[in-house]
Amino acid sequence: SDRGFRAPLTDSATPLHGIAMPSAGFAWAVQFVGIGIAVLPACSQAPARPAGSALEQFSSWRTPAWSVQPNGTVCAPMLLHDFLKFQALLRETAALLEAMGVRWQLSHGSLLGAWMHHGPVPWDEEGDIVLLPEDFARLSQHLGPPSNAEKKSAHTGGGSQMWLYEGPNVGSLQYDYHEHVNKVGGWLATVVTFRLASDPRDSPVHLDAFLARTNGTHAWTDSAVLPLDVLLPSRRLRFYDWLAPAPHDPQAALELWYGPRYAAKRKCALRRLSSPDDASAGAAGAIERIAEVPGGAVARSYPTVRNEWIGGHLGDRLRCTVHQNGTILWQLTLDTKSGKVVVGSEDAAGFQVAEQTVATPGPVVKLKRIGDGPIAVSTEGTDSTTPGLHVRKGAFPEEVPNLWD
Repeated sequence: SDRGFRAPLTDSATPLHGIAMPSAGFAWAVQFVGIGIAVLPACSQAPARPAGSALEQFSSWRTPAWSVQPNGTVCAPMLLHDFLKFQALLRETAALLEAMGVRWQLSHGSLLGAWMHHGPVPWDEEGDIVLLPEDFARLSQHLGPPSNAEKKSAHTGGGSQMWLYEGPNVGSLQYDYHEHVNKVGGWLATVVTFRLASDPRDSPVHLDAFLARTNGTHAWTDSAVLPLDVLLPSRRLRFYDWLAPAPHDPQAALELWYGPRYAAKRKCALRRLSSPDDASAGAAGAIERIAEVPGGAVARSYPTVRNEWIGGHLGDRLRCTVHQNGTILWQLTLDTKSGKVVVGSEDAAGFQVAEQTVATPGPVVKLKRIGDGPIAVSTEGTDSTTPGLHVRKGAFPEEVPNLWD
């Protein structure tokens, strides 16, 4: 692609186990450029084809002509190096959380990426997951700052403040534990940020694990209040070449985090360029401000997913049609409850009627389950050693800003 594969695949210190390498059809998707518009009903029907790997999708990412501005870049894709680092970081973090018995869900920008791109948002190398109180309490027992820990503090604007504990390396990971409060000491957010231990502490490739407090009917994070039935029970969506835990109603969650037009109006960071060569190299500079870009313009340069529930809204099965620039690349049907790819034919109502071998050439991408998602929330306990540490009795806070406000 025109991404510039000059960046190395990885460095020797980056763990990459569990990453699917490209199939023989790796370069297939890059051929689809310059045809049609990015509205799916107008897409031309390409011959049926098995779904491609995450790297096949990455190979068709294209730097939009409009993304390079005099003062920076907008929606410019991340480098392959960062794409693979992010994948490795999620795999390592998921393994650590599994060892701790911690359940999680994709959230914020990572949920948006899973729903819209079957992976990270192409220009966003920051990952997001959310933990309910019981699971965040388990995480805190293992990674929370000790009583004598040295903590850093900083003002974060508007009278708000953050304190931060830089934790030790844990295997191939490093982490920071940080708490955010408003000017009167009210809770805003509690987050554990993971990075690869081989990266600098301020690496843009990181994964934020957010606490979601609950009160029995709702959960709230740093930026939205969500009914618990939007989050629970968890289902699974594609992210890279995995089926990862996600909210029960992904669309409702995205509307609460990003507004009702989250797909039509995409948000992109304007990144300042530090040198003339940065734009061609795909380097990520400091974020200046957030720009809004039509979803159709994004779909011309990046594979985008249209999702349809089979058998009614919020059924178990989800038909995912991946398209780019007016052309359908492939379709994939997921059983989001069991975490499996459905292989077979479907009747007019969308229900599978017979298992059969896919007749098209080439392999079907193999998606493995990663992590465990919560099914219900615990409301018991009152001290730091019990699941109810972060459970609030009564109404949720009156003021929780939405990211799209």
